[in-house]
Amino acid sequence: MNVRLVAPGALALLASIPLWLVSYPPIQDLGNHLGRVHILLDLLSGGRVFGAEYEVAYLPLPSLAADVLLLPLVAVFPAAVAGKILLTGIFILTACAGFRFFRHFGAPEMGWLALPLLWNTFVHRGFLSFLVSVPLVLIAIVAYDRRKGRWSAWQRIGFATLTTAVWFSHLFSFGFLLLFVQVARYRAGGLRRALVPDLAFLPGFLFWAWVTLAEPRGAFWIQYHDLPWKGWLAANLFRAYYPVWDVVVFLLYGGAVAFAAKSVRREWLPAAGASLLLFLVLPRGAMEGWWVDARALSFFAFFALLALRADPVRARILGIALLLITTGTAAVAYTGFGPEIARRIDRASVVPRGARIVPLTEAAPVGEIEIYHHEVTWLVSERDVITPNLFAKRRQHTVRPREIRTAPHEYWFYGRPPLPDLTTLGRFWEYAWLTGDRRLDLELLRNGTLLVDDDPLRIYRLKPR
Repeated sequence: MNVRLVAPGALALLASIPLWLVSYPPIQDLGNHLGRVHILLDLLSGGRVFGAEYEVAYLPLPSLAADVLLLPLVAVFPAAVAGKILLTGIFILTACAGFRFFRHFGAPEMGWLALPLLWNTFVHRGFLSFLVSVPLVLIAIVAYDRRKGRWSAWQRIGFATLTTAVWFSHLFSFGFLLLFVQVARYRAGGLRRALVPDLAFLPGFLFWAWVTLAEPRGAFWIQYHDLPWKGWLAANLFRAYYPVWDVVVFLLYGGAVAFAAKSVRREWLPAAGASLLLFLVLPRGAMEGWWVDARALSFFAFFALLALRADPVRARILGIALLLITTGTAAVAYTGFGPEIARRIDRASVVPRGARIVPLTEAAPVGEIEIYHHEVTWLVSERDVITPNLFAKRRQHTVRPREIRTAPHEYWFYGRPPLPDLTTLGRFWEYAWLTGDRRLDLELLRNGTLLVDDDPLRIYRLKPR
């Protein structure tokens, strides 16, 4: 074991404590991931429970990492515990990879100031595959820079394996790593070399072609819009459940970095500037994924820190202090919202196992995290229910429905659109799960039976059509 990585690993383990304080962490997409893997596990073992509803998409998708890593965990542990184990592992790997990244490039003290970034908006949103990709990219950058393009056969195979792992983690991260390597090739051999991708990326390109041919206009269709909106996302690094407090933490972090910094490593300013430019240029709706371009912040933060030198003692003190602050804010949020989700899941025990539940209304977001929009998905792994949400995007996920069931989007009441047609919904769904908006209650009382009324949660039994 590398002794230098013991301290960051132990601090990352400490940072994961909020995850273990509650039964169901209030993480936006976590229930979706765990529910999908629960379905996948059943399908791979014969499909006794979900085989009539779903099928496996056997494609080399660029968001497979979470499913692959969760599959053995969900097979052994309760789903919620499996999710906590994976997130704890991500914390530890990210901290260790970050320290290794800074040490390799001659700024080991900056690893301490990167520790507070463990609790970031993408953790609260539950973007598990992307979170896996961040430490993999940092490890790959160090591996490439260490060799300077001089590889033995086995080293080249190893690096190609690493780039392929990044592909299976997240498409954006694969593109970011490719950009870094091609810039390094340009600096070493000029434009001609930069125009030819490194052979290590060939497996990823082949998988890209495979998925694109199988799913036309799939996960790689790019739309350009909302560029003025980018500036606001600069404060999105910590933004989570308490917007005002998150801005305070963001300002504290910036002040701590400025206080600890001693000088600028000018050779890294172009890389930091290029990372920021990438964030500003890429569209918000790139590759059919909301916030996908904001993920550049995760990498920009590392390159920006790399452009600075800090006083080692100050960096250590401030980094650990800010990590404790961000961990504390997460603990307050999780112990506040986690029991609320657990109570609703417990109230849903009136619904039989395997029921078909449609979420019709949802509560407003908590801060910037829309946890209430997705809490019904916990019932998939808990009670084998069928519900529409993030399980079956054709270009992104391993599981897809055999039949497209009519269902409104989970945010249907935003902007006050027309109410959904309950007659049509009643043909496909047995129960309605409502939180928040109450415009449908009177109509549902005419067309169903109220089973649970625990404000803001209501569960209705729909009359069959």
